[in-house]
Amino acid sequence: MAQPARGPFPCARHGLRRKCPPFASRVRRSLAATRLDPLGLAGWRVCLVNLGLVFANRAADDSTTMNDLRIREGQHEDCDSVLALWRLAGVRPSVTDTPERLRLFIEKSGGLLLVAEAAGQRVGTLLGGWDQWRGHIYRLAVHPDYRRRGIARALVGEIERRLRDRGAARIYALTYTEDGAAFWASLPYERTSDTAFVRTFR
Repeated sequence: MAQPARGPFPCARHGLRRKCPPFASRVRRSLAATRLDPLGLAGWRVCLVNLGLVFANRAADDSTTMNDLRIREGQHEDCDSVLALWRLAGVRPSVTDTPERLRLFIEKSGGLLLVAEAAGQRVGTLLGGWDQWRGHIYRLAVHPDYRRRGIARALVGEIERRLRDRGAARIYALTYTEDGAAFWASLPYERTSDTAFVRTFR
């Protein structure tokens, strides 16, 4: 059977004409050797182009998110949405996860509840603490659909600026998941040998 000609080819979805990626023929030959080439070279070309468009569109979405990202101080009207975002993000619940407690934090913390907004919705949160001795970071949460786009790093950068403005020379970040530990390890944070104890009043 004659092989389709190399060169530009159409994208079945978008009607575009693109050049075949140089590795397409290698993919085809490799699959043909194992009798797993039901699409033929032309079919694999279309698949590879569409895959490239998916990644390109995702990169464009990521860029749009960061261009539209706004970090601001949380307000009383954010409380219900922040609590809902924590649940959606899988944050471990506690007895303080109530609108009343969150409103009290907003009133007393002086701008240390941060909310990240993108595409017209709340997509991230972070709580900061300052006890005149060291800074603290809690409840760093990002909407699952907006992760790996730099939102968490942007929130951390803003809370670090605010805590350092208040005099913090060191900042403790609290996490309880492996993903959280990996995130903080990717920044200039080090594991501490401190052991945390907590007492809860109900």
